[in-house]
Amino acid sequence: MVALTATGAARPERSLQAWFFRHRTVAAARNRASGFGGDWRVRQQLPVGVGPDDRMPPGSREPKVSPPPEIRTTETT
Repeated sequence: MVALTATGAARPERSLQAWFFRHRTVAAARNRASGFGGDWRVRQQLPVGVGPDDRMPPGSREPKVSPPPEIRTTETT
């Protein structure tokens, strides 16, 4: 099967593979530039808080909501 471009010229399927390879290469380079060392598809499968680019200190992923006033305790009573 041959695809047609906007000019109507026939384009072999090989160029689609070349585009796909170039696209994957650009995506990999972008991920390396952002500090992530692996394939972006692997990154999507990792759970939250796991990965080489996880720079948040431990304990910072707890919810940021404060408890109701009657439960909240103070050190100075």
